[in-house]
Amino acid sequence: MAKSTQDRYQGVIKNYIRPQFGGLSLRDISVLSVDRYFAGLRKTSLEHESLDKIRDVLSSICGSAVRYGLLVKNPVEGVRLPRRTKGKRSRPWITQDQFSALIDRIREPYATMVYVAVYTGLRVSELVGLRWRNVQQDSIRIDERYLPW
Repeated sequence: MAKSTQDRYQGVIKNYIRPQFGGLSLRDISVLSVDRYFAGLRKTSLEHESLDKIRDVLSSICGSAVRYGLLVKNPVEGVRLPRRTKGKRSRPWITQDQFSALIDRIREPYATMVYVAVYTGLRVSELVGLRWRNVQQDSIRIDERYLPW
């Protein structure tokens, strides 16, 4: 795994998995105990994506235990997360006229890059490091430049 993934996994293990399951042997982790754990996490302020990451890490650990013969079945398989309490956030969008006005305000070669990215289905954020938080009412700020090729 990449170093950033390893660090994220270690953080999840330290903060969420070890406090709940650290005192148990692997055979004592059941589908019921995992279900109850995630039901309890629903009452916290964690976002759905964080719950999903915790489940992924726990499933990965138990999957490794199955692979090495320490468990017969992964108790996290099939465990459902509580439903999202709020709907998916709608992303802002612009009209064709707004896009044309935007392209007119961007200097070359970036205007062409953005134009090609949008009309070919590339994500502009992958092309120039542009994020929605960088788009203001009257300006665009690019913090980084990243060319994947």
